[in-house]
This record gives sequence, structure tokens and C-alpha cells, in this order.
Amino acid sequence: MKYKTSNKNMTFDTLEDGKWYIALQCEKDNLFSIPAIKTFLSLRNYEKALKAYNTNDLTLANTLIDISLSTIRNDSYKPYLLKAEILLKQNRITDALNFAKKAYNINKNKNTIYTLALIYYKIKQYKKSIDLIHPIKNEKTYALLAYNYYHLGNFKKAKQYLYKTLEKNPKNKKALQYMIEIQKKENNKFLSEYFKKQLRKLNESE
Repeated sequence: MKYKTSNKNMTFDTLEDGKWYIALQCEKDNLFSIPAIKTFLSLRNYEKALKAYNTNDLTLANTLIDISLSTIRNDSYKPYLLKAEILLKQNRITDALNFAKKAYNINKNKNTIYTLALIYYKIKQYKKSIDLIHPIKNEKTYALLAYNYYHLGNFKKAKQYLYKTLEKNPKNKKALQYMIEIQKKENNKFLSEYFKKQLRKLNESE
């Protein structure tokens, strides 16, 4: 962590994750003047954990994020969210839910909302998942909305979001598979064959 002033450059190499405070004394003033209190957030171990996670080293990522969580308290949602994502990859859904809720409660942004909604989908709480992500409009949320509506049996809504998903990403195999299943249920042989053909093309191109 580095903090720069006009005259000094201070470097801190061993800070734990969390919010830190520093009192800066202006050199031109006398020593009895009131120092300026500055705050900054250290996320050293979180950044290391994120790097390990991105290289799929989940064991190292888990170790580092636990170190981060031991000191971060509520100063940042990021370590809690990363812990949830690590646990999701390890298929520890219930544990992931607890950390995703914590991240969401600290900061309700599109990342915490999506991860919590994804976990609700995985534990079959489809309505909760929909309620969370419905206001957010992007490719990932369109897909998740489609899958939720499919499992609720609302094929009209599912198709609406599947079309939006495939418009953004025609190579989304899961979306294509869901669309094929819906067309089969609706006895639409033409569209069923059309989407099967699209899926075959993708599989053959790999």
C-alpha cells in the first residue's frame, strides 16, 4: 500500500486487509497543529487470493481469502464475494450462500446481486432469484432469468429471456438446450430442429 503527498511517498508492505487510518502532520506547521486523519483500505491478501482464483488454484485462493476475512470485518464486500465464488466452484452451496448474503448486505451492487441470485437458482429458490436480478439488464442476468422461469414452468417468459440471451451470445449452449426443450414441450418441430442444428454446429466447431 502506498500513500503519496506532495513531499513524501510512504510505502506499507505488511498491512493486513481492512481499513487503516493515518495521521498526516503538515511539515510547514508547528508540531502542535492538528494532523489530518486519512483512511485507506488494504486488500493485499484479497488481491493475492483473486489472482490464485483466476488461475484456478482454489486451494491457495481459499487459504489467502481466509486470511483476508480474518481481518476485513465489514470494510469491503469483495473478500466475502470471492469466498462465495470459491465455495460455489467447490460445490459447497450452503456455505457459499452465507458468504454471498454477507457480501450483498455490505454492498448491493450488480456483482453481489448476481452471485446471490445464482445461488438461489442452484438451491431451487427460483422466485427469490428472479426478484433479485430482475432490475439488472445484461447477458448474464437474461440467461439466469430464463433458467429460473423455465423451472417455474413459465415458458413464455423463459423464451423471452432466452432470445435476449442468444441475441447477445449465440454460442450459449445452455441457452440453446433450454430453448430446444421448450420447443419440444410446445410441439414446435420446426424451431426445435432449428435450435438443434445451431447446437450441433457449435459442438462440431470445437
